[in-house]
Amino acid sequence: ARTHESKIPNCQIEIGSVSSQEGAFVIYREILGWLEAFGFTVDKEIVGRVDLSADFINMEFAALDAGNMDKWIFRGRDFDTCSQDRRLTGIYIGSSRLLMRIYNKSLETRRNKTKEKFFYDLWQCKPGTPVVRVEFQIRRVVLKEFQTPVNTPKELEENLDSLWRYLTEDWVRQTEEKVDRENKNHQRAPISEFWQKVRSAVFKSRAAKNLRTIKKNLHKNLHALRDQARGCILNFAAAAGHDVDDFYGIINTCCDVLAQDLSRYMKEKYDDFAKIFEIRRNECYVNI
Repeated sequence: ARTHESKIPNCQIEIGSVSSQEGAFVIYREILGWLEAFGFTVDKEIVGRVDLSADFINMEFAALDAGNMDKWIFRGRDFDTCSQDRRLTGIYIGSSRLLMRIYNKSLETRRNKTKEKFFYDLWQCKPGTPVVRVEFQIRRVVLKEFQTPVNTPKELEENLDSLWRYLTEDWVRQTEEKVDRENKNHQRAPISEFWQKVRSAVFKSRAAKNLRTIKKNLHKNLHALRDQARGCILNFAAAAGHDVDDFYGIINTCCDVLAQDLSRYMKEKYDDFAKIFEIRRNECYVNI
């Protein structure tokens, strides 16, 4: 049997999207009670993933201009859209570590009559009423980077509003007008009316703490790393046949190759890239 010190859990609990609407933390405590009744004890709890969402009733997805990337300021790497019958039905921002989805929830529920009835009863409105969902998927690798701990279900429950505040204020936001990214003050662009409503969502209390990611100390020598990189680049330039005086040719070739190789690696083998990058980042920084 595995000990509680193992990184692989002895017991993994997953609470689905429908069940969580009726009290995810209540269900979790009931499961703990059931386990304790059979003689189990809990030595350690770790939250592996959180799906946090808010539904906006009587809101048409098409009216949000959500597919206009120029109106979004975000820290994620990717921006993607999804459609049905040539109509935009949702957008995605981010990656598997931290992902935001905004989509036509009323359209999605139509595919499952049981689900449709459940959610319209929950929303207390007539079937067919337009509903937009804003949903964040946050994995463990992100949760452990916050200064305020969100490692256990209890800590998560206490910090739901702080987490929502970080996600909707610091990590992503939609602006009223197109963002002028050449302007250094574009971070101050006024947010859209829709995003004001998104930010106003409350889970437990309006007194949300200011959740910030952990500051880290760099313990690798950047100058030494640059020296190593320059040496590799010079070797490549020489092998590519450049003359020693071909200054701009060397720079252009090296820049093009780095951009092409990194772009292809990130797009075609993203999982490998993310895994290796995470290892390299952890090697470079220590938390303070």
